[in-house]
Amino acid sequence: MDLERISSALQRKQLFCDARFVSTSSLTVGIKDGEQESKEGASEGLSVRAFIGGSWGFAAGAPADFESLLSRAERLAMASPGNSKYPRREGEPAHPGNGKEHPAPDAESLLSTARELHSGMEGEKISNRQVRLSEISTLRAYANSAGAMISESYLRLYSRFICIGKDGNARQDGHHSWGSRKGWDMGALIFSAGEAKRKCLGALSASPPPHGTFTAVLDNEMAGVFAHEAVGHACEGDAILEGTSILAGKKGMQLGSELVDIWDNPGLEGEFGSYLFDDEGMPGKAAHLIKEGKLNCFMHSSESAESLGDEPNGHARAEDFSVPPIVRMSNTYISPKDHSIEELMEVGDGIYVKGMNGGSVDTITGQYMFRAEEAFLISKGAIGERVRDLSITGTIIGTLREVDAVGNDLRLKPGFCGKNGQTMNVSDGGPHIRIKSIKVG
Repeated sequence: MDLERISSALQRKQLFCDARFVSTSSLTVGIKDGEQESKEGASEGLSVRAFIGGSWGFAAGAPADFESLLSRAERLAMASPGNSKYPRREGEPAHPGNGKEHPAPDAESLLSTARELHSGMEGEKISNRQVRLSEISTLRAYANSAGAMISESYLRLYSRFICIGKDGNARQDGHHSWGSRKGWDMGALIFSAGEAKRKCLGALSASPPPHGTFTAVLDNEMAGVFAHEAVGHACEGDAILEGTSILAGKKGMQLGSELVDIWDNPGLEGEFGSYLFDDEGMPGKAAHLIKEGKLNCFMHSSESAESLGDEPNGHARAEDFSVPPIVRMSNTYISPKDHSIEELMEVGDGIYVKGMNGGSVDTITGQYMFRAEEAFLISKGAIGERVRDLSITGTIIGTLREVDAVGNDLRLKPGFCGKNGQTMNVSDGGPHIRIKSIKVG
């Protein structure tokens, strides 16, 4: 694709317009109960946007059809007047980017790894096992009428392990995932496969959960789930603009404990949700969402930032070339403080909550429910009996107020987030945190 030719054509237009090229190649291998599968794929395409009179036009297709895509985007933008706001953009520099090539994946080698991991998950009470390994290489390039011309390439590796166990009439599952932007790590994969098996077998012998209000210690993963699902989605600029977030109108207000700092930072090196620039060509900037318990800022596209009188921070992302960018998270996490895990556990009676196995959040009311993957009783500072099928419920603001200790062991976990039919790679996490009072059941 000739990005320089596209950039020159865009700059000749007397309106704001941009073009985004995305090329991906992927290999996914899996083994489910002994049966192997392997799937390779590749795609590339170009999308063009035009902004005229408060309206957007968007068209996507083959890179060779750039001129017709640009004309179509202009016609769509002129079809009806709109009231969208977009900041003036001019004199944006061109950057060479980091468009390095990645070696082609080796299907047979990856299948051999999957077979080894699948075999290691075998067990007397394990009835079903599944391993899935994916390798995705992506090249992104962006140009606009203000002169921007940038590109970036990266590799994403992701693994998913599932074990299902049976013991009499009891049936439980365990799962674990691992991801990287660097390379496959056999030690990490073996650990993840073992974790899926351990969680499954542990759940088979666990007791039903208690019901009531308890002090809870959340592990890194569940702390990250709260940061992403409860706080992060409520801090997305489009939700604020549309009035679908309980945090609308609360900027600068003290919402929770002064111990709580929550960030979304696309600039973290090597993390699963990181990027150099978003899908509007804006540099990805760290957003300090909650600062010492106060609502400090939101994540924005250029349009949501302009509409709310804020500065853009590069959080407009699109799943692929065929869809327009929307406000999305990247790496969302709670900042660590200075408590050790042992200090966090110093409670009389409580619950230790680990991982998430589903749940829901209503950003309008602030209500949430998360099902824990594992949970353990805490008694006099000691972790005791495991309980199964435990969930925690509360409100975003109520839970922020109840945080009374934050650990020092920051860890992020890779994953994927769905919104408006688009799925994006993200990371979330935090240190262990302690919540003074929360409903469990």
